[in-house]
Amino acid sequence: MGMLWGNTPFIEEGVTLFSFSILDNQNYCSCRNCTKIKRNEGYSGLYLSLYNKACVDVQKYYPGIRLFGIIYAKDYPKT
Repeated sequence: MGMLWGNTPFIEEGVTLFSFSILDNQNYCSCRNCTKIKRNEGYSGLYLSLYNKACVDVQKYYPGIRLFGIIYAKDYPKT
């Protein structure tokens, strides 16, 4: 069996790679921290900030699981 979420299989045995991607829309968090990141680095920077945090958190609970994501932007964020 794989990893469980309660009694429900969350990750199948042998699966180690997951897509972590955003939907195409403008529904982003508008809290103070996210607004600052968005202002300085754009929407892609905001996404990569979340993505990087998710990668760290996933490793805490599911060591060895890898995430991949895609961004498309005219300018690359500093993140």
